[in-house]
Amino acid sequence: MTFISRRSFVGGGLALLGATALPLPAFGAAVRANRARSFVDTVGIVTHPHWGGTLWSTTDWESLFLETGVMHTRGKVGRGTGGKAANADLQRLFSRGVKICATVADPKLDRVSTKANIDFLANSVGAHNLSGIESANEFSNPSTRPADWAAQLRSFQQWLYDAVRSNSAFHNVPVIAPSIWGRLTWDYVELGNLEPKVDRGCMHYYTAGRRPSIAGSPSSRNSLGGATYYTMADAIREAKVLAPTKPLYITEYGHPINGPNSPLSGYIITETAAAKYLPRGLLDGFGNGVEKMCIYSLIDDVKRSKYHGLLDGSLNRRLTFHAVKNLMALFADSSSTFTPGTLDYSLSNLTGSIKQQLFQKSDGSFLLTMYQDVDSYDRANKRDAVVLPVSVGLSLAQGASIEIFTPSIGAAATKSVSNVSALTIPVGDHVTVVRIRPSGGILTSSSTTTTSTTSATPESTSTTTKSTTRDPFEFRMPPKE
Repeated sequence: MTFISRRSFVGGGLALLGATALPLPAFGAAVRANRARSFVDTVGIVTHPHWGGTLWSTTDWESLFLETGVMHTRGKVGRGTGGKAANADLQRLFSRGVKICATVADPKLDRVSTKANIDFLANSVGAHNLSGIESANEFSNPSTRPADWAAQLRSFQQWLYDAVRSNSAFHNVPVIAPSIWGRLTWDYVELGNLEPKVDRGCMHYYTAGRRPSIAGSPSSRNSLGGATYYTMADAIREAKVLAPTKPLYITEYGHPINGPNSPLSGYIITETAAAKYLPRGLLDGFGNGVEKMCIYSLIDDVKRSKYHGLLDGSLNRRLTFHAVKNLMALFADSSSTFTPGTLDYSLSNLTGSIKQQLFQKSDGSFLLTMYQDVDSYDRANKRDAVVLPVSVGLSLAQGASIEIFTPSIGAAATKSVSNVSALTIPVGDHVTVVRIRPSGGILTSSSTTTTSTTSATPESTSTTTKSTTRDPFEFRMPPKE
């Protein structure tokens, strides 16, 4: 029997990064599911309630946040008038169970200012509303950092951890490591292992227009990375230098889209492509074991002509907003404590570009996610890429009711059938969610499948398919280029 876990998901797209796909043994298809609520608990959206005199202080952004169904946010909540206003706005989120990863560090690492922010969290926000207290935000930026930045930041981190732990109210609140500007490998190394003065690692992840599974390799000239690439798994491994044995938070993740004074480019992509990439990236992060992953951001930063928002500067809902909302609605579950069961299924014509993960909700239904891990945006020609769907055959050991959803397109099921044990499912470059309600309870018998694999370069959307038999639950890292 083969089991999926968060750290061993079907990463077919990563096989694209190798020279060829290796034939592997067939698999026994009874698969242990992840809890659907575990995925929901991973997802967050960055907010800026402390930005006074902006949309954040003059509009009802809180209702729009709650509409997404996301249960986690990340942002600054500090002392003073701005902190009080931000906390007042956040109360609507807190009352619905949303928690915040609060950034508290003074930009210059001033300890008096930072301590006042920590005290404000304890006295006004409440530890029960916190999912973390985050250290310095990109203090390592080469354009602003002092020469001894690493020594200063190490000392600050030690002080920050002790300051948080000295307050008994924060006993169960994790302290998050500082983020490194541009994910520079050599800066992670210079700062070094911060354990035991951190409880979680930290990373910011932007792919410079590439699909979520790959990013521009570290470059001191561009925070989005250089012309070459490395994988999300590579980026996570390097970020864990700061906290090798601790789980990781990705506190910023997003895809800038075009807007006024911000035309399409190699890294500024279309809204359509971003709506495909955001859900894929969230699932990629979950499959790679990321504990929290926060989309940047809820609203565009229009003052700087930066258009990452799920909402534009007039609070209009973008395709990305609906994609996230629809995905969260499918995974929403009141229970996070039940033990998921197994589903006996097999997939045919499963190309090497297709990733899949299996989840279960407490009502007994299973959610099978699939998507082609290929480019949805043509960076060279600055336009959406055309990706043809693959017809994947789903076979079950016994009959079930099946519904097919594509959250980046709409909330309604695109197909619904009852009491079937086999179905052909078109899988494209957006997330496809297959909801399976077994007719006779949890499926447990065993079967095998034959799949096909794909070999391609990371920047390619073409597929060259050859027949082989492999274990799609085997997670393989590509060779480092």
